[in-house]
This record gives sequence, C-alpha cells and structure tokens, in this order.
Amino acid sequence: MDRIVAMNSNSYHGFSIEEAIEGTARAGFRYMELTATKGWTEHVFPDQPLRRLLRVRDMLRDHDLTPFAMSGHTNLTDPARSRDFRDNIRMAQLFGCRYIVSSIGEAHIRDGHEADLDETVRCIEAFVPELKAADMMLVLETHGKDHGTGVRLA
Repeated sequence: MDRIVAMNSNSYHGFSIEEAIEGTARAGFRYMELTATKGWTEHVFPDQPLRRLLRVRDMLRDHDLTPFAMSGHTNLTDPARSRDFRDNIRMAQLFGCRYIVSSIGEAHIRDGHEADLDETVRCIEAFVPELKAADMMLVLETHGKDHGTGVRLA
C-alpha cells in the first residue's frame, strides 16, 4: 500500500459512527481507521449486531471510504482482555482492514494489569498465528512511561 493519509474515527469521539463517516468524507479523506475501543469509542464493536456492522460497511463504501485499519485497543497483556482483541481481529476482517492497532496496556481506561517485558512479549506472540491467518499486521501505539517510545516497543 502506498503512503496514505487517513482519519481515525476516534477523532469523532462522542459522535456517532455515521457522523464520523460523513465528516471524514466531507473533509476529503478516502481512508478511515475505525475505532473499537471498549469503554472509550465503540464506533464499531464485536457485540454490535451483524446487521449494524454491515450497514456501517455499506455506508463507508457509499462515501468512498476505505477502512484500512481497526483501532482495536485492549490491554494485550491482560488475559481477561485477550478475547476482546481476538474478536476485534475478526471484526477487522469483516471490514477488510489490513492493520489492527493497539497499545500494550490500556490507553484510555485503567485496568491495573501490568506485565514485565517477558510476559508482554509472550502475550503479543500469542496473537501472531491469528494475525497471520487474517493477513493482518499489528500496529502498536506508544503510550505511558513503560511503552512511551518506539525504541522501547521495538
């Protein structure tokens, strides 16, 4: 994929996904990162009815927007949240997203779960087979003191 400029639907935090799509299209963007962040911005979310998700997918198409990425933030090191991330991978496939974005810990809600470096690596590696099967790339955002730089994440 060539370099693209995209809008993250989280830019419309507090607004509906329909408003986010319409505003993004009016602004002239052609690519959108959809947000599925539990407890923060649930523009699309795995527990929404399939019919609703398909309407969003159709609306994106009707507005000539390509959903290339899913902001599927969960705490990747928290075993209680791994199902959420796996569901976000599957939902990202439904939208045809090539990338799924997360931070390592919670970016927006405090869950109190922290992990050392070895556990963090093991947790992320556990998602690799599913990401490969989905032909999807994991993108990690930098957040906080423990994972606040690209050097640290690398």
